[in-house]
Amino acid sequence: MKRTGGIIAIVLSIILLVLFTSCPGDRGAQQADAVQGGATQINFGSTTQMVNWLHTGWPAGNNAVNNDIINLTRGHMSPIAFTRDEQWIINPQVVSNHTITNNPDGSRTYRIELHRDLRWSDGNPITAADFIGSTLMHNSPEWRELGAAATGGNRILGHPEFSAVRAAGDTAPRHFRGLRMYDNYTFSITIAATDASGNPNFPYFFEMTYIDVWPYPIHVWMPGVTVIDTPQGARLSDNYNIDLIRRSVDDPQTGQRWQPTVFSGPYVVTNFDTITSSAVLDLNPNFKALYDGHKPQIQRITVQHTPQPVQVDMFATDQVNFLAGIGGQNVDPLLDISEVANSGVSYATYLRAGYGHIHFRHDFSPTSRQPVRQAIAFIADREEFARQFTFGYGAVGHGMYGLAFQEYQRNSRTLYNRIIQYHFNPARATELLVGDGWTLNADGGPYVVGSGLPRHRRNAQGALEPLIINWFATVDNRVADLIAALIVPEAARVGIIINQTSGDFPTLQREMAARVTEYSMFNLATSWATPLFAPWDTFNPDDAYLGTSNTTYMNDPVLHGLAVALRTVPPGDTAEWDRRWLDFQVHWNAVLPQLPLYSDEYFDFHPANLANYNPTPFSAWRQSILWANLR
Repeated sequence: MKRTGGIIAIVLSIILLVLFTSCPGDRGAQQADAVQGGATQINFGSTTQMVNWLHTGWPAGNNAVNNDIINLTRGHMSPIAFTRDEQWIINPQVVSNHTITNNPDGSRTYRIELHRDLRWSDGNPITAADFIGSTLMHNSPEWRELGAAATGGNRILGHPEFSAVRAAGDTAPRHFRGLRMYDNYTFSITIAATDASGNPNFPYFFEMTYIDVWPYPIHVWMPGVTVIDTPQGARLSDNYNIDLIRRSVDDPQTGQRWQPTVFSGPYVVTNFDTITSSAVLDLNPNFKALYDGHKPQIQRITVQHTPQPVQVDMFATDQVNFLAGIGGQNVDPLLDISEVANSGVSYATYLRAGYGHIHFRHDFSPTSRQPVRQAIAFIADREEFARQFTFGYGAVGHGMYGLAFQEYQRNSRTLYNRIIQYHFNPARATELLVGDGWTLNADGGPYVVGSGLPRHRRNAQGALEPLIINWFATVDNRVADLIAALIVPEAARVGIIINQTSGDFPTLQREMAARVTEYSMFNLATSWATPLFAPWDTFNPDDAYLGTSNTTYMNDPVLHGLAVALRTVPPGDTAEWDRRWLDFQVHWNAVLPQLPLYSDEYFDFHPANLANYNPTPFSAWRQSILWANLR
């Protein structure tokens, strides 16, 4: 623990004590004048660069700041809501009535009746066609042809047949058996008894999330297209085709994924500029209310890129007045600002539901081999890495979780007793490499330890393969800097040569997801917005998931099976969930799809006159700001 404002205390790297604190201040007359003058605005600074599309169907669109904007402008119109006390409930502002029917074939049908007072930001009514139409579009073979994931509805009855790639010349309309639309405000979703691989979909620990479907305004995403209901399931009208959505969705100048114009959430995008990585969000006057009837009060949210090296200066000079998810080296300087008398700065602190890591590709290069990944883990002094990166506001993780995970806090002792402890141990790394055949030099002779040259091995074809890994690193990024300083030299000492190429984050995302790339190592982080831990698609080896959900390109039937086993825990059976979660984490720790480096304690710094702002690990700024107000 660095200061009294911190919340992490680690005893023998096992016992975690958590205390949530908030430290009020007073921004002074400048803030008061702004509120009295009607300018209820916050200026949010993001360390993540925006990319030039606002849709998560493409991997590069699924970054932190884009996700924030998407949730603020399209979220909160689902049939379910994630509450402030971290529960999923039927959203009473959206759903007027619902029924659940267990069918003889083991499938389950959720029938939803919508309220009739829901409106898009352009004033048009939000209807059943927007929910069913968007689900049809997002799972269609045409959507897949755009290069997007078409797997979001993969639990819905009939998904494999509906979503399959079309054969040449096939233009016939397709029906989606599990979707029905009965009238303008009533529809149903039927979840199949099993998934495409025969794994059961019921029971499911997070069952309510099966109906977490978001409406899209089909009058702008698919202009002229209608939803047709039949006994064989819903379908889109005959004028739906790839050329139509290429124009309406994918055109870089006017397409809705690049320049969205109509929104359902609490805010609308009034400006979005990826050149400056900035955006302006204004309240949506047609947004009905959050699940509890509350309507957001902050009139405008501006979003601006604040690179980590200049983040403190931008906050100190009031270029931004709201920073969320701050950890590491910038915490103490920002705490210093908040502790000045009449600073006008407050902060809240919480554990992170996520972690930073090295991400490996598993379909090519030496990183496809488990002993190589484990060797990298043994030459990485992760304790020192976490110390230098988090400045005492964090700890090393050992699996696919963040410090905020309840599963981790309930089971940390058991987890530590079962996993491989990857402490700094170059001798063990060398043993692993020798055991995997990396014993030769470039001429096929014995490898000389300490030569600084790459080890080699003979592959299945008898050719010499060098132990060289191409790493794509992000610029102006302290994680990348520490990997270069602490890990790359140690790797070279045992014969692993890591070549670094640096670029921006959007490029990293594209290279990481690409079917063909020269890079097999990346630095990035993973975070969860809710407690929904769903790794089954993340490690699904089927082609439809590669490069979208499965960006490691990993094909490990054991890991995928353990992930699928998590899915079938009955709702509320926490003991069984924890048991299977531990089994998954232990195997994950052994095969290392990624190498976890740290998980943080996070701080949100904001104006002192921002009232009712109460972030938690799973209710981050984009959620908590909706109940806040400037007083």
